[in-house]
Amino acid sequence: MLSDPGADLRFSTPLTSPRQFVCSNPHPIPVMKQFTIGKRITLGFSTVIAITLAVGAFAIVAMWQSLKGANIMAQDYVPEVDIASRISAAMAEVRVNGRSYQFTGEKTYLEAGRKALDDVKKGVQDAEALASKSSVLVKLKEQVKDAPKLIADYETLLGETEKSDLRRDKIQADALAAATAATKELDDLITDQGAKLKQEIADKKDPAALAERQTKLMEFNRVVDVLNAARIANFKSQAQRDAKILAAAVESFAQAD
Repeated sequence: MLSDPGADLRFSTPLTSPRQFVCSNPHPIPVMKQFTIGKRITLGFSTVIAITLAVGAFAIVAMWQSLKGANIMAQDYVPEVDIASRISAAMAEVRVNGRSYQFTGEKTYLEAGRKALDDVKKGVQDAEALASKSSVLVKLKEQVKDAPKLIADYETLLGETEKSDLRRDKIQADALAAATAATKELDDLITDQGAKLKQEIADKKDPAALAERQTKLMEFNRVVDVLNAARIANFKSQAQRDAKILAAAVESFAQAD
């Protein structure tokens, strides 16, 4: 026999209205179904606006960071590279001209080296100014602080090299003048002794006197040979940068006395 489905339905309290029955339903209606179309449209537009604002804010922050990085690149790193390149090129010119002057003694190399050194100083000053106003070039500040002293030391050594070369030039000039004067005196003596020897031969002087005159001529010529050998050794010693050559020549010259 079929039973009545509602036969066992019991209510602890009597129902007073159909709404009371709906509210006690164990399966409530979802919230979104309770929203009207207008509320749903409003919620959708609000969500879209919120997403748009979030994306826009992110884009603005990203653009601001990119702009900040571009400013650092343009105002700090690019000038730093430019200054470093100028200092490196100028210092290379200083080294080349300094060595050339040291080897040759030519004043043109000294002037070119000092001009390049002025460019190095200008580059260091620019680097110091850039480092003082930059907040990111920390290593540049550390590296550039010792540069002025190093440049001053190099300039001092270059000046000492110039003074040394000037002293050398004066010594060479004095030595040349002394050698020229000595050679002239010896030539005059040899000429005078030769004339006297001829006259004594013509006068048929005593052979002993003639031999003595001849001995004097030979000694004078030997002194000339020693003097010429010393001058040659001097230039050879400078060319080969070997002081032993000059020392040997000086010893031979001393023995000639």
